[in-house]
Amino acid sequence: MSYKNLIAQALISIFVFVVGHYIKQIIDNKKASSRKRKAILSSLIAETECLLHLIQTRLEAAKKVKNDVKAFVTIPITGDYFRIFDSVAADLSVLNSNKLAIKAIQTYMETKGLFDDVKWFSTNAFELKRGLVLVNGNVTPLINGYIESQIIYYDEIVNDRAPKACQRLEELIQDLKAENK
Repeated sequence: MSYKNLIAQALISIFVFVVGHYIKQIIDNKKASSRKRKAILSSLIAETECLLHLIQTRLEAAKKVKNDVKAFVTIPITGDYFRIFDSVAADLSVLNSNKLAIKAIQTYMETKGLFDDVKWFSTNAFELKRGLVLVNGNVTPLINGYIESQIIYYDEIVNDRAPKACQRLEELIQDLKAENK
C-alpha cells in the first residue's frame, strides 16, 4: 500500500468518525430535548390538575356559605401553588405549539390573579372580623357598607372568577395532554 493510500484512508476514517460523532450528538440532543419536553408537560399537567382540584374543592365549600357570613369567610391559600410553572416557564419554548405556551402562561397568570384576590379578600375578612369585635357587635353604617361590598366581592369570586378559572384549567389540561402524546 502506498503512502498516499494510507493518508487517504486515514482522512476518510477521520471524516467518517467526525460525521458519525456529529450525527450521534444531534440524535442525543433530540432525545434529550424530547425527554425535557415530556418532563415539562407531565409536570405542568400534574400541577394544573392539582390547582383545578384545589379550586373546585374550595369552591364547593364556598358555595355552601350562608349569605350573612360571606363577608367573614377566609379561604386559606398559604402555599406556593405555582412552583412547577415558575420553574419551567422559561423553558416553555420546547413545546411544539407556541399557542399552547401562550395559553399556559395566560391561564397561570389568571389563576395567580384569582389566588391573589382570594388572599386579599381573606385578609379583609379577617380584619373585618377583628373590627367587629372591637366595636362589640354594634354594626355601624360604615362597617355595614363594607360588609356589603365584601359580600359582592365574595360572590364575584365564587360565582364568576373561580368557575372561569376552572374551565380554563380544564381546557389547558386537555391541551397539555394532547401535546404530551
